[in-house]
Amino acid sequence: MNHHELWNSPVDLDAEISPPTYEHTVDWIVQTAFARLGPFRAKRDLSEPHRGLRRVLRSEANRAEKFKDRDWSFYKPHFLEPRFQRQLRIFSSIFTILDSIQAVCDVVERETWIQGVGHIHHLVARISIGASSVQLQILEPENPKGNSDLPRGSVTTLRVGSNDKSADFLDEPVAKIERRLDDVIKAILTLAETQMRTTDFLIYERRVERKSQMLAQIAESKRKEQERRLAATKARKEAIKKEIVDAATNLRHAQDIRNLVEAMAGHPDWVGDERQAYLAWSEAALAEADLIDPMRQPIHRCFSAWKG
Repeated sequence: MNHHELWNSPVDLDAEISPPTYEHTVDWIVQTAFARLGPFRAKRDLSEPHRGLRRVLRSEANRAEKFKDRDWSFYKPHFLEPRFQRQLRIFSSIFTILDSIQAVCDVVERETWIQGVGHIHHLVARISIGASSVQLQILEPENPKGNSDLPRGSVTTLRVGSNDKSADFLDEPVAKIERRLDDVIKAILTLAETQMRTTDFLIYERRVERKSQMLAQIAESKRKEQERRLAATKARKEAIKKEIVDAATNLRHAQDIRNLVEAMAGHPDWVGDERQAYLAWSEAALAEADLIDPMRQPIHRCFSAWKG
């Protein structure tokens, strides 16, 4: 499983997530890989360039062909200067050495626009070892000052890496970059292994965080479900209570109506010719009593909340 799959893989909530551990130190890994490499010989020319230079060299050849036909400065190759040719040789040398550990190497052309200068073309090498990617860039004294895309060195400098953990190899009279390839290779291997372990730990932290978040979500879901159940229980109790009170009230009112009908039978205004009016009224009153009397209704209509 690669780092991308690990980063996005499901989290087993029942399993313990342990931090990454390694059988060997970074130095041991680097020395072991270093022993498989070689020979450490710098390329003297680009007659047999490493395949990682193929894209840049093909682009340069296409521009050269167009420049020969039209002689427009727009088509002039970008990397004919000796300093760029040397950069390509150094990259080709490093790539060739790393072939035996199946590193994936490539040189890309980048373009930076600088106000007052125009478009500047420069080279960046990328080396992928396993899940780690290491950038190589050569800083030249000719580079414009103060540009973050194109750093400048007081002397030609090979920079391994692109952050605060990068390693710089200065082109010194007694130790040219081409003569320090063993140190450069060790720096590349060290950075790749360190990056891999850093990524492993980031994945570990992310999985711990995801597990914590998922457990918190589950706990919150359970809390809300408990609240919902308690609220539903409370609402049902209130509904049962209301039904009981309403039934008692209606039973009392129904009996009160019947008592009233019986009492009103003797009212002096409802005798003689008015007796029919009383009978019509009493019929309506008794119908209302029967309508609200819980004893005259199906039990499920009176106590539906309780029956539910």
